[in-house]
Amino acid sequence: MKTNTQVSNRFNLFPVILFAALVALMTGCQSVPEASSDLKQQALSFTPPSGMAGLYVIRPYHFAGAAVNWTFRLDYQDFGSLETKSYLYSAILPGKHFLRQGPVDSGFHAETFVAKPGQNYYFLIKLSMDPFLPIPEAEGQKYVREFTMSGANCYKVPFNP
Repeated sequence: MKTNTQVSNRFNLFPVILFAALVALMTGCQSVPEASSDLKQQALSFTPPSGMAGLYVIRPYHFAGAAVNWTFRLDYQDFGSLETKSYLYSAILPGKHFLRQGPVDSGFHAETFVAKPGQNYYFLIKLSMDPFLPIPEAEGQKYVREFTMSGANCYKVPFNP
């Protein structure tokens, strides 16, 4: 037979265990550096450079996977990584492109799109095997204004002869 002191001792440990779990979750979160002010200014102008298109990849908050940065590739290059409530931006050449989450051999779906000069393309990232959701410009601009621009952007526009 259990005594009242044995039962109450178990309940006294619950707050300690809960606190330790929360600390582990918060300290385990990864973050990305913030983008330079010049790149942020270009992204927030919502006007791609002459003869080019603009690409925005936006990651809203979702509890699942929130502690891990997600990496993306554009065409055959690393594009960058995102934490929750952040976005990547780059000017891109007109033409056919593909966007992929994770490494090339990850098995995730690649979103293919054709960019036109002067146009912006907004993709919201969701947690699924088909992670890229094209969204309207007004909705994309709203996210961009509210979220942090990721400085973990490593995409370089290929030379355009």
